[in-house]
Amino acid sequence: MQVIKLDNTLNAPREYENMPLSISIGVFDGLHKGHKEVLSRLVDYSLSHSFLPVVFTFNRNPKDIFYLQSMDNIISDEEKYTGFERLGIKTTFIIDFTDNIKKMSGEEFLSLILRNFDVRKIFAGKDWSIGNPKSSLSSLDVQEKHTDLIEIVDDVKIEEKKISSTLIREEVKKA
Repeated sequence: MQVIKLDNTLNAPREYENMPLSISIGVFDGLHKGHKEVLSRLVDYSLSHSFLPVVFTFNRNPKDIFYLQSMDNIISDEEKYTGFERLGIKTTFIIDFTDNIKKMSGEEFLSLILRNFDVRKIFAGKDWSIGNPKSSLSSLDVQEKHTDLIEIVDDVKIEEKKISSTLIREEVKKA
């Protein structure tokens, strides 16, 4: 798997400029069953459509910046990249979470990705959102504007609780 750092212009490296991609965008700080379901669906879809399965992630957790709280990662970056590779992701783009990225609305951020990469499908969970929290774009917003572009993956639950990194952190604190 290739791991490629992107600056805040989010320009596609030359070899990716016209390559059809299926993507997911997120922090993936725990790579739990919910994340794995999203990424497995992305990889399956990519294989059946001859698209490259790609993840866009960040060099810092945006919640650390937006909410001024330290969100300890559940796994290291290396564990995350190894997990991506095991799931079949072929390329991971690491976005440099600069002030420029921080200020972007969800629409601006998505438009930049779509302008710079040949994205054919986005895979996301129900509670996924991108962009500055004051002007973010949810998975449902994207679905409303780009009906065929996004596939929203249902929540994965255990005992009626949605699996999330927040839930895992809470359970670890209780232990």
